[in-house]
Amino acid sequence: MSITNKIGLVSAAAFAAAAFVTPAAAFTLKDKKVTFIVPYKEGGGTDTMSRIFQPFLQKYLPGNPTILVLNQPGGAGSKASNKFQREGRTDGTMIIAISSSALTAYTMRAKKVKYDVLSWNPVILIPRGGVMYANPKHTGIVGHGKDVVADIKKLQKAKGLVNGTKNPVDAGLRGTLAYALMGITHDTTFGLSTSKQRKAYHRDEISLNYDATGPYIKKVAKYEKKGTVAPFVAFGYFDKNGKIQRDLTFPNLPTIEEAVTKLHGKAPSGPMWEAFKNFMGIGVNASKAIALPKGTTAEVVAVYQKAVKEIAADPKFKKIAEKRFGKLPIAFGEDAKRILRDATTMKPETRKWMKKFIKDKYDVNI
Repeated sequence: MSITNKIGLVSAAAFAAAAFVTPAAAFTLKDKKVTFIVPYKEGGGTDTMSRIFQPFLQKYLPGNPTILVLNQPGGAGSKASNKFQREGRTDGTMIIAISSSALTAYTMRAKKVKYDVLSWNPVILIPRGGVMYANPKHTGIVGHGKDVVADIKKLQKAKGLVNGTKNPVDAGLRGTLAYALMGITHDTTFGLSTSKQRKAYHRDEISLNYDATGPYIKKVAKYEKKGTVAPFVAFGYFDKNGKIQRDLTFPNLPTIEEAVTKLHGKAPSGPMWEAFKNFMGIGVNASKAIALPKGTTAEVVAVYQKAVKEIAADPKFKKIAEKRFGKLPIAFGEDAKRILRDATTMKPETRKWMKKFIKDKYDVNI
């Protein structure tokens, strides 16, 4: 027998033997518990997002694991995020909810931040648009995109305007910078969560506010008919080419970029505009996300990626998501990574300008 035939016989025998070998078991989370870390207290936007996903993750992840939402508030999201960076389990049994507050602190390199968002593995990113509004009875604005330049000029002349936010260095910076770009002078009340801001607005304690798309539709829009709310601009969102487009839920409202361009007769530029784009990316396109920890294997990431895509296509989820988050396109995997990278990568000169802006405005050192 020739050498060639001997090799052929050996190969055939090996192939036959391999046919009787049981293939490696596919990755499964059967009988497992997945800890879904929420770095904030119960009832907030990130907690709500996590609990919306909870039953769908249990349904679509292989093995139908138990998903345990664990709230670990502290340090504006940094306490749990730091722990996730250090101790995140890489076997698929631990995920974290990312929000704009944690991304803001990360972008500004706050001292409390010991986590690296860009080392994590985002599997899904939920964008949320935003609407800015004021009381027409107090300011005289008409709103609804009818004459944004006239509305902004009325707000520029209005006395005693006040907005609210949690602290000087949180996701509310996109609102602070938007007002500054439009030349709207105001004071700020700190210590207010988004829900408390809304309540303070309706009590006339603050006179400027903005809300994410879902909460605006559910909790604010009804006051338009009562004459106490007039939306005048929306943040819009970044498309795949990095261009700002109008919010798909509020197509009649001009974006901040449009408003500033119409107001000054030229497109915005400079360090304030560059900083605004960072915080808009953080607060809109990268508003909410779910991620696996650094070091998670490609196999586990792929399993989660498949599950979240199936969730996003589920008619029941789609109905809930549009109502809660708006109509902006959801991102997955590599697209989600790119969006997070673009939003949180701030030019050194922009960060330097931003730190001075916060120091001058609020007397706070970052």
